[in-house]
Amino acid sequence: MPADGFNTSGDPKLEAYRPVVVAEVKKGHDSSTIVGMLMQQGLSRAQASYLVDSVQAELLQKSSNVSAAAPSLLLAAVGGALAAVLGGVVWALVTIVTKMELGILAWGIGFACGFGVLLFGRGRKGKPCQVLAVVCAALGIVIGKYGTFYYFFMEGARGQGGEALADSFGLFSPEILQAFVGSVGDWISGYDLLWIGLAVVSAWGIPRERKPVEAQIKDAPPQAFSDQGQHDQGPEKSGPPKGGGSTPLG
Repeated sequence: MPADGFNTSGDPKLEAYRPVVVAEVKKGHDSSTIVGMLMQQGLSRAQASYLVDSVQAELLQKSSNVSAAAPSLLLAAVGGALAAVLGGVVWALVTIVTKMELGILAWGIGFACGFGVLLFGRGRKGKPCQVLAVVCAALGIVIGKYGTFYYFFMEGARGQGGEALADSFGLFSPEILQAFVGSVGDWISGYDLLWIGLAVVSAWGIPRERKPVEAQIKDAPPQAFSDQGQHDQGPEKSGPPKGGGSTPLG
């Protein structure tokens, strides 16, 4: 409500002028010019001033939300990427040391990427963050697989041609990349797909935007509550007929 006590909230007449005011504000016209234009259309000064002020405040809020959303999404991507790299490297090192590939660590990469996106994104949730988390989780799994593949590829090269042959390959040599892609069927099994699927589901779910309980209750169909009430009452109890009694036998 404005300072003069004039309440225009929800006034259909004012709402009809709102798109016009929005367009004029976006063109850069000053408030006094827009107020004068509205007064020529039959609005009072209080009505025109209120409408212009409310539109300007609304546009300013939207602008600040957009400017704040971009950095948080960028930071969320950084957090997810860091989790992917660290998770992939840890998974590869554990596999190399133990000579065993623990699929549950792939699931852990999904969790780490989801929380990384959520933490670095300052708690931001929603579809963009969910997609980021899934992409980062997939990246982390590929890093872990590639790190393991690279290690054993180099071990094989040393066994065949010694250190001279091994030194001829870099971390991302075309020969290693080609061999890695060509043997995808060997390092992705059904067991791997299970853990990868769990990683993707976890990464997708952690930054998911959930409705508050109040909103869920509001969106629920009325029939759901009436059915619940009927269940709470329980079945009707049967009893002897009113006014009757037991009939003696014999």
